[in-house]
Amino acid sequence: MPKKKSKPWCIRLFPLNDGHTGLKVGLAPETYVEDANTDYERKLNARDSKSQSFLLDLFNEVKADVFDGTADEVISALLGDEIHGNNPKSAGEIWTGSLKSQAEALIQLALPIVNRSSRTYYVKGTAWHMGEDGTVESMIARELGVYKHQPFHKMEVTIGGLRVSMQHKGPKPGSRAWTRENAMFHMLKDLAFEAMKRGEEPADLYLWGHFHEDLGEPYKAIGPWGEKVIYGQVLPAWCLPAEYALANVKKLEYADIGSVYYDIATDGDGHWDLIEHKKVIKKDVVERVVHETGK
Repeated sequence: MPKKKSKPWCIRLFPLNDGHTGLKVGLAPETYVEDANTDYERKLNARDSKSQSFLLDLFNEVKADVFDGTADEVISALLGDEIHGNNPKSAGEIWTGSLKSQAEALIQLALPIVNRSSRTYYVKGTAWHMGEDGTVESMIARELGVYKHQPFHKMEVTIGGLRVSMQHKGPKPGSRAWTRENAMFHMLKDLAFEAMKRGEEPADLYLWGHFHEDLGEPYKAIGPWGEKVIYGQVLPAWCLPAEYALANVKKLEYADIGSVYYDIATDGDGHWDLIEHKKVIKKDVVERVVHETGK
């Protein structure tokens, strides 16, 4: 029988999503050599780009916080769209059309995190970015050595007694300021009712990516289990808005950049406390010009 810990054991859950490596305004490593040792060799440097340099600095800052030694262990999770792909709407906005090169650059970014994590989970992204046949995601899973060496469409894992559900695409935040939370409320309510129909309890924490927005809400689920507060979080991205997004999204603040991660303090008997850490920068995409006039 395992020995009860004298103090809570702290497990840090670090989700990563929507880096869109390959996009000129996506996350990129400090340096990457494409087609190394061939006649087509090309060296890329994130510091040559103001956007990529900004993202890399923030990424390194968050990574240092995650692995600052205050948690007993770290579990990481990839939640999809780690690379951008080569879809037609991105023509001219990617530094390479090779999904293999994009994946290799992503692996260069993610491997140090995986190596310092006790376990890494991997959830599939969209075929639009990751490729239709799943080959690239399978390659990333193998090279990183994630859980079971493969990506999953959906996952539910139990960490320190906390049940965490992970999927790339979840509730879409409302397009109006006064409707922003509605989709989250209805999604969590629906998940609670679906669980009740199956004779189960809903998970404790639901994580999604995809929409490049930071939206987290609790919901009080009432059922045969009594009252239970469940949490849903749409995670911010590691990617700045590309030209297509800037032209089509009709909001002043489009991109939420950064990370939401969690400490799960467990006593070894299935009791836990959840602590949220957030480092998110909201990017204003409006060019503001002020003309001063005299009297």
